[in-house]
Formats: sequence, structure tokens, C-alpha cells
Amino acid sequence: FAAGIAGEADSITNFSYRLEDGGSKKILFEISHCGGVIDGFGKDRLVVVPAGGNYSPGAVILMAGDNPWKLLDSYASRVQSAFQLNPDSTPLCGWSSWHCLRQQVNEKEILSHLDFVAENLAKFGMEYVIVDLGWQQSGDVWGGPWRPGAKFPHKMKWLADKIHQRGLKAGIAFRPLDYERTKLDPSTGFTRGLIEKESATIAGEWGYDLIKINYLGYDGFVRRDSFMPEDDTITPVSAVKKIAQRIRAGAGEDTIICGVDTPFTTGMGSFNSVTVTSGIDNSLWLSLREPVIKAAAARLAFNGKLWSNNYDSLMLRKPLTSVQARAWATFFGLIGGDIISGDRLAGLSRERLDFITRILPPHGMTARPVDLFERALPEVWELVIKKPFGAWNVVGCFNWSVSAREVEEFNQRATQHNIAILEENDNMMDIRRSPRELKEIASKNNAIKKENRRIHDVFRHDAIGVNELKPLKSLQTKTDPPRFKHTVLDFEKLELPPADSYLAYDFWDRQFLGRCGDSVKVTVKQGGCRLIAIHPYMNRPQLLSSNRHITQGAIDIDEMNWNEKEMTLKGVSNIIGENEYIIDFHLPPWYELSEFKASAGLAETTNLSRLILRIKLFDKKSKRVKWRISFKENRK
Repeated sequence: FAAGIAGEADSITNFSYRLEDGGSKKILFEISHCGGVIDGFGKDRLVVVPAGGNYSPGAVILMAGDNPWKLLDSYASRVQSAFQLNPDSTPLCGWSSWHCLRQQVNEKEILSHLDFVAENLAKFGMEYVIVDLGWQQSGDVWGGPWRPGAKFPHKMKWLADKIHQRGLKAGIAFRPLDYERTKLDPSTGFTRGLIEKESATIAGEWGYDLIKINYLGYDGFVRRDSFMPEDDTITPVSAVKKIAQRIRAGAGEDTIICGVDTPFTTGMGSFNSVTVTSGIDNSLWLSLREPVIKAAAARLAFNGKLWSNNYDSLMLRKPLTSVQARAWATFFGLIGGDIISGDRLAGLSRERLDFITRILPPHGMTARPVDLFERALPEVWELVIKKPFGAWNVVGCFNWSVSAREVEEFNQRATQHNIAILEENDNMMDIRRSPRELKEIASKNNAIKKENRRIHDVFRHDAIGVNELKPLKSLQTKTDPPRFKHTVLDFEKLELPPADSYLAYDFWDRQFLGRCGDSVKVTVKQGGCRLIAIHPYMNRPQLLSSNRHITQGAIDIDEMNWNEKEMTLKGVSNIIGENEYIIDFHLPPWYELSEFKASAGLAETTNLSRLILRIKLFDKKSKRVKWRISFKENRK
């Protein structure tokens, strides 16, 4: 069952469902419209409709079917049609300062990361260097005045010019509805005019190619300052939607706009990219997985139709293990949408940097969760690839289980975090609690929940800058899950091209898994993944995989053609300078290599077995290389 808005609306439509326990298993589905947003007490904000005026809560779509993914995809297509959207949803690919520098961002750090991206990652497809919040005069996460502080002595136009000189694009974060820690009223013409002017300055005068809009939903809907909107005849949704439109008008059509914390309808038609997950606050494995995986499963269908999905920052640094980092990079690269790195890049190991290069640039397609609704965190994700020279599927098999040690480590860090937040909040509100009381609250979920309710009441209605506590995690079972999980990929559940049999190949292990009939079995390490290319068997020499990108040929191979009469396979590949490029082919046993030629660089071939032929290309410069493989028959 799928439900959602179907067109323009003046409010946010809230959906809720409840599955009743008991013999009947009755499902109750309730739909309610609210004129803006529900506040901390669960009350709707009232809207005044003047005489002769109108108010639309918006139409909704209710759909049912057997295939949940097709339902979501159909719903997204209908929304796209209803809103008449044709977005430039090219996925963003870059580095952002927030998750490694936060408010400590400064000109020197940005230039250092600019140099690193230009020298090491630009050739793989990384385009943007994004200066996140902290650049403006406040020096923190608040908004205006939107002029650089002392940490950026050469000012922001100079920095954008430096980024452009290195052949990259410049991005900057902008919190439009806050000025000197005071909420700007989005319902007024003054606010709209101010924000349009500032957007024009950032994009036109300073020359930034991308504007990242922060806190639009929080400042527009949740935050409660001590004044009422000047115009109470329009809803918060309508007001914030007009703000988004004025940002676009000021920035111009060529500027890329990414909305963080942007409610569903407000950014459509104005923003190129929208963050579809809750914010990620650290690189612990338990903090990263759940919000992103669940958001991806629920909102993948929007990618490319309404906007480019943004899943916050990709972080591969420790304490993630190497196994977890590879799995997380694979997941980010596979599902589709933006890829924005949030690490101190120079501090990553060569291995972890290599994980990033294998997912750049974003492929622009959308994977689907094969086991959607079968488990809380889907573990099998399928990307269907169709190229003029062939079609194949790339399937990611993930093991999201965690150990008791990881849960304990997370809870210890969460408890320390909670104590620090409690001390900070108590200091602001002139409350004194003993260390024992603080630990009691910080380490028990019931107490955490109660404290967060109190924080919400104070924060939302008195606008005091307090923060929430983190809930602790628990193992679903009393014993650790197995270190390895055995997964059977049932080909009937995949969207494979019809064939009598298929060839399966593991990308990361560079391993041929064999010719398969209706399934293939893989073993996945705890916290890890297997990335499998599955090709219809063709009874002739054919592509298995390339090492350049996790799509295994979709990004790097421009052309490939088999000539049966000449028994030749010709192709054109885009190789990266100073990086070994590998393509593996499957050969039926009666084919043998006769000759291999390439138009540039060093070239060699290796027979890994009677069935697997590997070609390698290498050049000091990135270039487009033509290659030709000739075969002969040997039926002995």
C-alpha cells in the first residue's frame, strides 16, 4: 500500500498507519491535513482564510499492488507529472567541510582540501569543493549577516576564484531564514526580497556554482521565536515554498541548489538536489547505517524524477573498519544520487581513498531494494544497467548486523555525548545536577526520552539553543550474530534479461563465481558486502567486469562490439592516468586469444584460467583508448 500527496498543496499532509496486534490483524489507515506543521504539543497551526480567499490541503494518491518497488516508482512518476517537473537532477559529486571541520572551517583548510581534490580526485569525477556553515560572520551554524568572518580574510569571491582556477566548481552553505540568531519571517515581502538579493550576491557577484540551503524546514516550520507571522493568511508551506522560489530567482537557472532539511513539496521545481535523510552526526557504524538505509529504501524512487537524492555526507574514516568502509562506499555508490565526501581526505588511507575513486562519478541511475519490507534494513540492492552494447545487473549483498562490542562502544560514546549536552543545556537554563544524576539520565532510554520532551518544550517555544540527547541501542538478540551470512540471490527476484544461464562476477575480490542457472550463493562478512555483476550467458567472448567503477563497465566503456565473422571484440574505454585499468572477459572453452591491440599506453593480457581472459591498460595520462581482441577457435 502506498499513499502520498498528488499535487500542489498549501499544507503538509500527514499520513499515519497502525497495524493492530491480535487475531484480526486489522490495518487502520488515517489521513489528516494540517495547516503547516504540528508543534511540540501536537496542535495544528491555524490559518486565516480571508473572504474570497481559498485554501487547499492538496489531493492525495492511494495505491495498492503486489510489488512495493513498482508502487513507489509509479507514485514518484505521478508526482512528477502532477508538478510538471523536469529537473536537472545530475548527481552532485564533491567534498564538503561540515563533517570534518564543522565551525572550525577556515580559508587555509579549504585551500588544503582544494589542492587534494584537484590533484587526486578530480580526474575520477569529483567536481565541487563546498564551504559549509561557519564561513559567515557568526562563525557557527546560525545565519546572517551573510558576509565572511575573520577566518576568511580574502573574502568569498576570492575563494571561489581560487576553486575555479584549479578546474573545480565552488559551493557554499547558506541559512536563509536566520539573521543574528533571530528567525526571519518567511511570509513577508521584506524577507523574500532580502533572500533573493543575497542569493544573487552569492551566485552572481561571488561566483558560486552551488548553494547549499540549510535549515529551511526547521526555521520555517519547527522553530518558534517570540513573534507571530506578519501574514497569517498563508500557511508555512506556502511561505517557505515562495522562499525557495526567490532563492532560485536570485541565484539564476544555472546555479545548482541543494536543499538540506527541505520539506517534501517546498523545494520541488526550485532545487536540483534534496537531502532525503536525517542528518548524520558522526562516523560510528551504528549512527551511519540506519537513517541512510531506511531513507534510501523509502525515497529512492524520487531520485531523478523530483530531484537528485542527497544522503548527507559519505564518511569512511575510523572507527569504521576497512570492511565497513568498503561496504558503505559501495552502498553510497550503488543506490544512486549525490556523492559528497565528508572526511579529511588527506587523513584517509590509500585503501579508503581507493574505495571513493571506485564510486566516482555518480552513475545517475537508481538501484532498488530487492528485499524491501522483508527486513528493517534491506540487504540486497539491484542496479539494472542498459548500454547500447549490452545489459547486465549489478547486485550489492550487504550484512548490516553488528556485534555486542559495537553496540557497547556506541552506547558509551552516546552516554558521554549526552552528559556533555546535559551540562551545556543545564548551564544555559541555570540548572544544577550532580554527576550521578547526569549519568542516570544520559544512560537510560526512558530518562533520555523524558529529558528530550522537556528540551523540546523549552527549545520550540522559548528559542533557547539546546540540543537533544541520543537514545542508546540494544542488540536484538542476547548473543552476537554470526560473523558470516550466507545469502542466496534468487534470479527470479531480480530484473535480469531473459537467458538460459548467467555469469556471476565479484567486483571487489575480482573473482569469477561461475555460470549459474537460477541463483548464486554468496557469503558476506559481518559489516561487509559482496558486489556481483550478473550477465546473460552469450556462448561467445563477453564482458564480465572492469575495475574502474562499481558499475563494472557502465561508466568507463563507451563502445563494445562483437564481430562473429572476424571473431573480434572491439571496444573503447576511458582510462584514468597513473591507474591500472583492468577488464575481465569470459571465454567459452573453445575460444583462445589470438591477438590484443590498444591505441595508447602499456597493454598486456593474462589468462587467469581457460575461461577468464584479463586485459590491462596503463597510461600516465587520462585518455580514451581503443582496443581490439582477436580470437581463434580451439575445439580440442
